[in-house]
Amino acid sequence: MMTSSNLQPPITLRFELGCASPSKDDFIALVGRAEGGDDDALAELQMLLDRNDTLSEPLQTICCLVERRLIDVAAGSSRPMHGRIARFIAKIRRDFLDGGEDPMEAFLIHRIVVSHLAVQICMKRAAEFVADEERRRRELEVENAKRRR
Repeated sequence: MMTSSNLQPPITLRFELGCASPSKDDFIALVGRAEGGDDDALAELQMLLDRNDTLSEPLQTICCLVERRLIDVAAGSSRPMHGRIARFIAKIRRDFLDGGEDPMEAFLIHRIVVSHLAVQICMKRAAEFVADEERRRRELEVENAKRRR
């Protein structure tokens, strides 16, 4: 089961000497831009991943960390919801990757997963807001009824 309590140790990037590779901070910034929808950054990231296989390892770790945290936020303390979301993500990966190990395909699947989790979090927060508003309305009704007595 995915939880933030079993996260991997900090990321250590390994680059081959003689290869023009970005620094750790530049790589993480590039991933962020690509994830934000920057097509140029996505193309640059693909070239880097094609040129240096070891770059996909920290990318996979970053994606995993982001997904785990978003699952924790979306599911809250509900273990059944946590499991349902984790199963959904596993199914998405199984359906789309079909056994393939291409880092860019995996990254694009990660973007789909993150989008789904963002929607889940918004739905959860909207439901919490509606529940809070309903609770406040009922409390106000009870308070008004007490004043009338």
